[in-house]
Amino acid sequence: MVLYLHLVAADRRKVLAGVAAAVAGGGVLLVVGHDSSNLLDGYGGPKDPAILFTPDEVAGELSGLRIERAERVRRPVDSPQGETYAIDALVRAERSDLERRWRSGADRFDEVWEGVYHVVPGPSGAHARIDAQLLALLHGPATDAGLYLMSESNLGESEHDFRVPDGGLHRSGADSMWYATAAMVIEIVSPGDESWNKLPFYAKHDVDEVLIVEPAERTVAWLVLRKGEYRPVERSALIALACGALAEQIDWP
Repeated sequence: MVLYLHLVAADRRKVLAGVAAAVAGGGVLLVVGHDSSNLLDGYGGPKDPAILFTPDEVAGELSGLRIERAERVRRPVDSPQGETYAIDALVRAERSDLERRWRSGADRFDEVWEGVYHVVPGPSGAHARIDAQLLALLHGPATDAGLYLMSESNLGESEHDFRVPDGGLHRSGADSMWYATAAMVIEIVSPGDESWNKLPFYAKHDVDEVLIVEPAERTVAWLVLRKGEYRPVERSALIALACGALAEQIDWP
């Protein structure tokens, strides 16, 4: 909260930049002071126009925050002539939780489903250990099949609609920000995630196979795309590996 701190514009900008940077995710900043119009139309306050400000000026100086309110407000005050009004500049701003996720790097697994932002829980230690094992176990069969093994990547055409699988096999090793499809994607199920709900998206993008690993149940499901829908199979058609064999090789947490 910054209340009635009146400085020349250059100093004010420095102070507000530091205050804005210190606001945590989900935090709110309130700035109140004598408005520039108070000099002629209000009562009291500083008489030096160089240290007064408007709501728009303050709002423009709060970089990285979302402005919820920026307006002039009349505040009743007593004067020798009776009750009158002072005019204040009031700005209320906040830093969203999404901004906090971006600043901390926690958004790397987040997804956008047809324009709707989906916050994905960060992987646990158990999830990460299984992910590392899968990359090691699939590397040989993928290489033998002429496929390129990758960790998480953006599957979709743009930032408006994409998913981030835990891994995948690709027919091309070309580097890209967006992958329109994949030979196989890997999903490791975590509590509260939406791994199974991604299947229609993967089918729409012609992903041939989906490998879903359930650490809580210590099971592996291999799904193959047939006539627009995924069907469970015992063995991959892309690489020389079967569900049972893969599950036996995983050191489950």
